[in-house]
Amino acid sequence: MVDGTAVPSIEKAMHAAVYKARTDIGAVIHTHPIYSSVLGVNHMELPGISEDFVQIVGEKIVCSEYALPGTPKLAENVIRALGKERNAVLLPNHGTLCAGRDLREVLKVSYVVEKTAQVYIMAMSIGTPQLISEEDIREMRLFARTMYGQKPKTATA
Repeated sequence: MVDGTAVPSIEKAMHAAVYKARTDIGAVIHTHPIYSSVLGVNHMELPGISEDFVQIVGEKIVCSEYALPGTPKLAENVIRALGKERNAVLLPNHGTLCAGRDLREVLKVSYVVEKTAQVYIMAMSIGTPQLISEEDIREMRLFARTMYGQKPKTATA
């Protein structure tokens, strides 16, 4: 139970559906940022074009199928687009949903998604963005999970 007088967002069912479908997710942020929303309006994906994106978010995020805001169909579409491993999805003509283990992680995901969307749109305006190879994405994701931010092991005497 949550105390207070504020009325929950009409998207509460979408948030609850994410938690129910993915037990690895402990925090969800749904926003309406400019650049990732632009991609959603065009029903586009956001591919892995930068190292921080592929390490933190993955190979790409997809755009879910359209459904009216606050509906069970939107929640179903988001769950389908997230799949078992993605931690972000573009909502067509709507916004972006990001997820993570905790609030700190999902804030980082949200920031990196929006920054990468901005870079992607700008890159498309002057040429063809070059994607990072699947092999390099796998290597960077493994590094991010097992090495990045880890404390170095010290020798014991």
